[in-house]
Amino acid sequence: MKNRIVLYFALLSILGIWFAIKLNGIDASNGVDKRCNYLIDQSICPWNSTERMPYMEWDLFAHSFTVFSLSNLAEKDTENSKRYAIAIRKIIENVMSDTLQSYFMFGDSIEYDKWNGSVLYLGHLNMMLGCYRKLANDIEMNELHDQISNKLFDRFSKAQTQLLASYPGQCYIPDNIVALASLQKHHEITGSQYNDACKKWIAFAKENYLDSIQNLLISSIKYDTIREASRGSMISWSILFLSQIDRDFAVQLFERFLDNFCTDGLFIEMCKESSGDFSTGEGDMDSGPLILGYGMPATTFALGCAHVLNKDDVAKKLKRTIYLGCQVIETQTWEYVVPRFLEGDLSFLTNAILLYMETL
Repeated sequence: MKNRIVLYFALLSILGIWFAIKLNGIDASNGVDKRCNYLIDQSICPWNSTERMPYMEWDLFAHSFTVFSLSNLAEKDTENSKRYAIAIRKIIENVMSDTLQSYFMFGDSIEYDKWNGSVLYLGHLNMMLGCYRKLANDIEMNELHDQISNKLFDRFSKAQTQLLASYPGQCYIPDNIVALASLQKHHEITGSQYNDACKKWIAFAKENYLDSIQNLLISSIKYDTIREASRGSMISWSILFLSQIDRDFAVQLFERFLDNFCTDGLFIEMCKESSGDFSTGEGDMDSGPLILGYGMPATTFALGCAHVLNKDDVAKKLKRTIYLGCQVIETQTWEYVVPRFLEGDLSFLTNAILLYMETL
């Protein structure tokens, strides 16, 4: 088995050498405008549930990461910042459509509160509102940003476990960290004290949510007792947004992640979904397909971590690995990638996440 793994990785390294040449200078590509065109056109379409992806949260992520990408680019490209701001507002309106919003709202009819639903939805929406607020002085959206931030802060303050539910009975660490990062952004923009929730959460997580083997954040707690071990796609996602709250802690976790989940080749680097696992199969909605335990979501979010934590050599290798698994499509107005090993059209989601990782 080990010989097969070495052979497989050696072949990928050879491909990596060829792809390193092909990708030389990709960071200086003039395709950013076309990539933005593609994402904006996909994300501002009127909501039609019959044409959406298999999971509602994938649609949410495709829209939110488009906003995060445009926000990053707007800070670097002032000439297009107004265009990006207009697109971001339209995307937020789409995300607040009844079809999507109602899917993530839960609670009994007596105590129903539309801002008392899934932390997954509210965290991403609030982060989008923060991105928009940095670009535009929109009173209506600013008030909504304040309202949701206040509600999230209040809910975190009252949560004994310091976790809010993504779905009834299911608390996912990455979703909570995105929500906390949105509170950190609100603090940075307005001077609010909502970042106190972040400080409290970090201290609590260090004591309660690190696994005993790898000293990495667990992935989730379900029904108050079932603790899901660290998973590559979730820990890299968590570290990425944790870097906006506590950079030193994020650096520590990323070093442990690289040691336990990643295989470093000469020209490429790959990340596993589960440490020590060498299975091949279709995986699940979080991991995506696995090849000898390696997964593209874990690898892609690790790219973002490497960029934001200044691990430039690691970032270059991860990027080569990712583009080995993608085909680049270019039209007169669009440029986007198509994953080679995924069934169905997930190009919108893939491109939104990938562009964010590359613009950090």
